[in-house]
Amino acid sequence: MTTQHRFSLDQPARYTIQVEGRLAVRWGEWFAPLTLTVVQDNDHHCVSTLCGTVADQAALQGMLRALYSLGLPLLLVRCERCREDASDNPSHC
Repeated sequence: MTTQHRFSLDQPARYTIQVEGRLAVRWGEWFAPLTLTVVQDNDHHCVSTLCGTVADQAALQGMLRALYSLGLPLLLVRCERCREDASDNPSHC
């Protein structure tokens, strides 16, 4: 049975955000508490992934604006878990 999740603008949710390029470690600290991973393929192309709980939609928009200002093309924004079921699997990302 599939459970429908209701999203709210003012509630925390777990997100995965991917951008093309290498996000420097110092910027990873700015996005804390999200975890930053960078994967590089054989052609030296990088994809940076931020994953974790974002306080609310306003905080998410701020993060997306910061990534845009760094000139990193957005590849993915995915809500992994909304607050109601985040306790079911807190290490989902």
